Amino acid sequence: MQAGVPAAMRSAGYMLRSGGGVPVDKKQAAEWYLKAAQSGELWVMNDLGLMYQRGQGLPVNPVQAARWFRRAAVWYDRGAQAGDPTAMYSLGRLARDGRGLPHDERVATRWFKQAAENGQRDAMLELTRRYERGLGVPQDSAQAQAWRVRAATN
Repeated sequence: MQAGVPAAMRSAGYMLRSGGGVPVDKKQAAEWYLKAAQSGELWVMNDLGLMYQRGQGLPVNPVQAARWFRRAAVWYDRGAQAGDPTAMYSLGRLARDGRGLPHDERVATRWFKQAAENGQRDAMLELTRRYERGLGVPQDSAQAQAWRVRAATN
């Protein structure tokens, strides 16, 4: 496969990383993700951070992992400001996990809530857990149930 459209490079990397129709090859997946990111494909940056963090197809490298997480956060923020609920959800995950952003449960919850209010189902499920456990919000079983129902009917 030759370099081409960044989204196609991302797809090739995803298939190789997950085994979607081809044998799993995380090293080759990382190569395609790097090509995609260097060609402007935004959605692989977080995955590259995870691969560097976990040593999946790349050597464990916390500095490179942090670099890719920060780059992902910048692009997710731009998407979130433009109203993209998936970008909002992704920012929530970065803040929740302390990857590319400082660990902050309240900030994470704020992004998850914005994403959920814009129809992002995974964010609704995350809000359910947050209200059940009191993460970034006061514990509230009624709110947890409301988000659970909304996620189930979305």
